[in-house]
Amino acid sequence: MQPNLNFHPDRPCLKASEHFGRENLVQHAYGRLGTDDVQSFAIIGFHKEGKSSFVNYIRHPNVKAKYLGKKSESYLFLYMDLSKYQLNNEADFFKVFYHKITELLKATDLQELAKITDWLVENDKCLILVFDNFNLIVTNPNFRVSFYEGLRSWFSTHSQIGCIVTSPVQLLHLAIPQELAGSPFFNIFDSYSLSPLNLTDATNLIYQHLPNDLKDNGKDVFELITQVGYNPYPLQQAGYIWAANYAKHSDPSFKIVIDEVYQACRPYYQEIYAGLKNNQLESIATILSSNYNPKKTRIDNNLINHGWVTKDKTKLASKLMETFFRDKMGIPEQKYSLGKLKQFFSSLLKR
Repeated sequence: MQPNLNFHPDRPCLKASEHFGRENLVQHAYGRLGTDDVQSFAIIGFHKEGKSSFVNYIRHPNVKAKYLGKKSESYLFLYMDLSKYQLNNEADFFKVFYHKITELLKATDLQELAKITDWLVENDKCLILVFDNFNLIVTNPNFRVSFYEGLRSWFSTHSQIGCIVTSPVQLLHLAIPQELAGSPFFNIFDSYSLSPLNLTDATNLIYQHLPNDLKDNGKDVFELITQVGYNPYPLQQAGYIWAANYAKHSDPSFKIVIDEVYQACRPYYQEIYAGLKNNQLESIATILSSNYNPKKTRIDNNLINHGWVTKDKTKLASKLMETFFRDKMGIPEQKYSLGKLKQFFSSLLKR
């Protein structure tokens, strides 16, 4: 296998060993799943922030055993990526759902929720439904309020059934029909947002996948993280391109591939840009301006939570993202004149 293929920017993590970080969130997840009355929750994260990777990780047998112990044998996970099916209405949904249930439980005649419940009770099992990209259902007007009421009743009435949904934004912040806005269905989902990786986990993600000949280049690994930030997708993309370049040219320097990484990440940055609200765009423009004062300007916390703006609110968390936004917004990078440098050093001498 080519070394760069150890990176996988265009697919989610499939093995437990491919997943890095966010262990606190895993503990919260199993804190809700491992109770006598299984609780439901939502995983919120922007496109390519790792929602599918996260739900793949928490339902992995080794992870399940780590957090549930002997009780893990009684837990069954049913996973549905709703973006993979043509679900135009409730009938389409339940056709796929019952087919998946039949495959999972290896039982026939389970075409009703009540029959599934009876099977779970008879076999002493807990069922965790994982609906990836659930926002596609919530924003579809063909799914009536009764659909959500039926699911909520099923989850709430039976202690051995829980549900995990993923969405790019909070469920109630989606563009949903007015009659659905007050549905108690949404009350059962505690929401957990995917935060960016910390420096240790970001570094481990790169080091674990690099070919051995590149692992001594600690300075370049740090530069890579500085360039692309702490979110898994751009880290995977940068590592892939760096390793591929090394395999082709035998040059360990990361600097020669920065432009290629930027071009590969441009569609990702474009999606971020397109999804931002006007006030968030104004915040970013203010940060990139020459007279920005972080103590006087309020910055949307979502920009920080997603890992796009640093926690101290002083700059964008990724140099390549900053390059993109400066180009998109027409904000040139500030160049220090001789006069400004003199003013800066004079201020230092007065301290």
